[in-house]
Amino acid sequence: MITDPNRSVASLAISTLLKTCNEDQVGKLLKQINSYLPELTVEFKIETIQSTALLYQRMPHKANVLLKFLADCLKDDPNMMFRESVVDTIIEICPSAREQALLILSEHIEDCMQA
Repeated sequence: MITDPNRSVASLAISTLLKTCNEDQVGKLLKQINSYLPELTVEFKIETIQSTALLYQRMPHKANVLLKFLADCLKDDPNMMFRESVVDTIIEICPSAREQALLILSEHIEDCMQA
């Protein structure tokens, strides 16, 4: 359903999968989502990021995988509302993976300064 031409259905499928997936599926699911994210509207992208925050609450030991996904999101989309949502989620994950989260945020700040 992630590939459904109706972006609303695809977004709902992504959100549901993030909320219900098991540990073994997280990495694969995030890779799939990353390829479909550019096709979604900003609102659906933000909903997807909020779902990753919920996934972190369920599986805090998957913080590194989630942070990699979020770092890729920061690089791929210039929309400020979307980026704010991503940064907020990174900060939420920060306590369990502080060093990696700070590295991602500092690289993003540096990229913004050079742009």
